[in-house]
Amino acid sequence: MKSLLKLFLTVLTLMFVVRCNTTPDCATEGTISYSAKFNDADTLTQMDSMYIGKSVFSYKNGKSRYDFISIRKDTIIIMYNEKSHKYAVLVNREGQRTAFVNPHLNLDSMDHKRARHKFEYSDETKIIGNFKCKKAEVLNKNEKTKRYVFYTQEINAPLVSHLELSYFDLKGYPMEFSQLVNDKELVTTVTKVSFKYVDENIFTIPDDYKIEYTR
Repeated sequence: MKSLLKLFLTVLTLMFVVRCNTTPDCATEGTISYSAKFNDADTLTQMDSMYIGKSVFSYKNGKSRYDFISIRKDTIIIMYNEKSHKYAVLVNREGQRTAFVNPHLNLDSMDHKRARHKFEYSDETKIIGNFKCKKAEVLNKNEKTKRYVFYTQEINAPLVSHLELSYFDLKGYPMEFSQLVNDKELVTTVTKVSFKYVDENIFTIPDDYKIEYTR
């Protein structure tokens, strides 16, 4: 009986170890999906439609990719490699595919140049994607208006470059945030979080894109 119990515990331990080893760390690998829309949908222009859509941020071991698909079906993809500092913006507009590549853009070196934000933290909470989030507000000096952000401390993951600039010193991961676009409030919300395996091949520029190098 003892031998059977010992065998059962051994198998259970091995199952746990295998499960732990096959589950990626959220700090190194995963995908985060977003949805962006304007609060006031009655006064939208054709220009505004460029900002409405869905996006997916994928990352793995220092490589990242951000896909944005607008309701106009135009696609913009941002890729970055922290080790090689290769930065690429892929644009697919009306079937014309172009990749603008900067092979030596070190985004990390810009950290010391960033002005820190003065976030006003509150006790207001909200559940977004099964994560408990808290609210903060920050003053946009250029527009002289306040924008809000709900953040969670339950996710340890990198940020896409344009969010890094806005929230690098926030006390958590931004899950919902507002911004002023063409004098209208655009709200972006996380719709899905996954820490499953990410295919390395998605960080390679597809062959059907024309590459143009920039500096």
